[in-house]
Amino acid sequence: MTNPKNYAMRAEFEESSLNQGMEKDDLERLPDGNYKIWITSAYWKFWQAACKPITAQLTRSHDGQPMLSLSNGQSIPFKEIGGMADALKDGEDDKRDAARYRWLRDKSDPGICAFYLSVGKAFDGVKFNQDTVDLAIDAQISAKGQS
Repeated sequence: MTNPKNYAMRAEFEESSLNQGMEKDDLERLPDGNYKIWITSAYWKFWQAACKPITAQLTRSHDGQPMLSLSNGQSIPFKEIGGMADALKDGEDDKRDAARYRWLRDKSDPGICAFYLSVGKAFDGVKFNQDTVDLAIDAQISAKGQS
């Protein structure tokens, strides 16, 4: 069974081909759906390849190096992409910092490692619990235009 997306993609290809100067005869197809003219078939294959999305996933190589793994089977070391390895490390650092903050805020034992904030007047009247602390911090960041 043919995917309905393929019909739409082929119609778009043929319309674009006509707009680019191909003749209607150039788009004539064989009973199996392939184009009669080999160059049209080649253009169609290129069109399909160009329209197929490639997804990427952040992974690590066997030796622990950051990699970008693509759905087309390629893997690209971050050192070849320039700066992305640092971005991944920064992201990992940010996640670790956020986890530390949430642990201190939500789970620390007041008798051992009590969570506290050294705050200025901007926090006057703020009851220090999970929701109000985050809201007060977010409000101050917004007010000062920082992130």
